Amino acid sequence: MTALLRGDLTPPDYLDWFAALLAIYETMERSLPRHASLAELWRIVEGGLARAEALRADVAACSTAGPLDSHCLPAVAYAKHLEVLSEDAPILLAAHVYVRYLGDLQGGRLMALALKRSATLPSGAGAFSEYSRSLDMPRANSDLKSALDALGMDAQGKVQPHIISACAAEAATAFGRHIDLFAALEDRRQTRKNSAR
Repeated sequence: MTALLRGDLTPPDYLDWFAALLAIYETMERSLPRHASLAELWRIVEGGLARAEALRADVAACSTAGPLDSHCLPAVAYAKHLEVLSEDAPILLAAHVYVRYLGDLQGGRLMALALKRSATLPSGAGAFSEYSRSLDMPRANSDLKSALDALGMDAQGKVQPHIISACAAEAATAFGRHIDLFAALEDRRQTRKNSAR
C-alpha cells in the first residue's frame, strides 16, 4: 500500500493487486446474497458498494501488463476461507464486510487520488476506487455500520455477546489475512524489480 500511495507500482504490480482483490470480492459478493441473515448487508453492498465488477474491468485493463498469474496463495486461501464461512458460519462474513467495504469507504478517496496520479496505471484501469456519483458515501458508511451493529442484536434488541465476540475475532483474522496478502504482493513486486536489474 505504501508503494501504491507513492506511485511506485508497475503495471504487473497493479494486475497482481487487482486480481488478488477480485478473488476476495467475487467470493463475498457471491456468498452474501445466499443468506437471509445478511440480507441487509447485501442490500447496502449491492446498492453501490460492490467492487467485483469494477475489479474485473481493472484486471481486463491491466491484461496488457503480462499474463495473469492468479495463484497469489494468500488471496486464494482467503477466498477459500470465505467459502467455508459461507457454508459453516455465514454471520462471520460480516467481519469481512466490515474490513473490506468500510475500509474502501474510509480510504477510498486517498486511493482514488493515488491511482489518478499514477503514471504507470494501465489506461482504463482504476475503476476499483471509483463509485457512482449517485452514491451518497456518508450515508452508505452510516447504513453499513448500522447494519453491522444490528447483527449483534437479537429480535428483541438485546446484545448477543457471542455474536459480537465471534465477529471481532474474525475481523482480526481478516486483518491478518490482509497482512499476509500484502506481504506476498510486495514479495512478487520485489522479485520483479530484482529480475529487471
